[in-house]
Amino acid sequence: MNKNLLTTPPTPPPVPALQRAEDVEELPLDFLVPGWLPLDSVTILWGDSGIGKTMLWTQLVADLTTGKPTIFEQGLLNPPEREPVTCLFLSGEDAFDRVLKTRLRKAGADLSRVFGMGQESEQVLDVDLLSPELDTWLAEYKPALLVLDSLRSFMPPGFDENRAQDVRKVIQKAGHLAGKHGCAVLIIHHSNKTTTAEKGRQAMSGSGDIYAAARSVIMVDDTGKMYDQFPEHFVRLDKANYCAPQPTILYHISDNGVCYDGVTEKSFAQLRADWRAAQGYEGRAAPRLEEAKEEILDHLQDGDFKVGDLQRRLREDFGTTPDTFQRAKKELIADGKLFAFKVGKVGQRGTDNYLTVDRQKAFDAQQKRKNRKP
Repeated sequence: MNKNLLTTPPTPPPVPALQRAEDVEELPLDFLVPGWLPLDSVTILWGDSGIGKTMLWTQLVADLTTGKPTIFEQGLLNPPEREPVTCLFLSGEDAFDRVLKTRLRKAGADLSRVFGMGQESEQVLDVDLLSPELDTWLAEYKPALLVLDSLRSFMPPGFDENRAQDVRKVIQKAGHLAGKHGCAVLIIHHSNKTTTAEKGRQAMSGSGDIYAAARSVIMVDDTGKMYDQFPEHFVRLDKANYCAPQPTILYHISDNGVCYDGVTEKSFAQLRADWRAAQGYEGRAAPRLEEAKEEILDHLQDGDFKVGDLQRRLREDFGTTPDTFQRAKKELIADGKLFAFKVGKVGQRGTDNYLTVDRQKAFDAQQKRKNRKP
């Protein structure tokens, strides 16, 4: 045995950086909404723009502040009883005075228990997921739920929701605040443009680490059907680290707000197939190639990409296959919408292949490379 290895447990220093397992107090996992919203953790609620995410979270806040069963519990024979709680929200999407107060009031919220800041507030522009104000407000108001609408609105300056390291840092910070203050954090997020995803995470916008870092992920989408004269939606628990799977809930939004319609046992792939059929996609090839073209051009609006890095990102975030990526790239280049160039000396190893939407930049890069001696 290596003589440098300890054969007896070490004595921890006075202020240990690491904790001994036997000294850690073991606490039970707890939920604000059983099965759906874990306390001390981050939940992502995501879906298409205009699908009704704001209506859903304002109804959730209304139910929590009045102690009523939420939409996630309305199908239960014995929904849990709860005391009314305080909720806090920050919205970079809607104004508090012109939109959100009206929705909260119509949903039946106890407005004395709701604190927030909307798009009309200048201060909301200066707050992000790393701001110390979040810690201060959680300590002062002690909410059971913090809603941030949306992730994009509260990314710190210079951070990108498409970069894994940036996403990890902000989600971990939100999780730390949730654990420190004993609340649930609900972050609203958007979907991407794909209509052919077979798994929910493939339709989520941004880095796949958003999905991976959250402890619970809830998605909202259309079924492609109507309930009376209203479009029918579903809300699905797509990821649950701390509990068993939950039934997928059907609902519609009417003049009376969010209305529970029942549950379905269909998978996400089946629900998405129903939607595609309702949109007329049935019987013809799914438009993966066109969607790949759109995603390539969208990503390049923010700067150039190495070919391998962009292909990897589309595969991770949207399920784009290498063959589809290559076909999309070739067609975009042929159409004059995309340009390729190389960085590195001619004839030497270490050359990197890049893609850009800037024709002049690609031309200049190629000329510079030609003029460099091997």
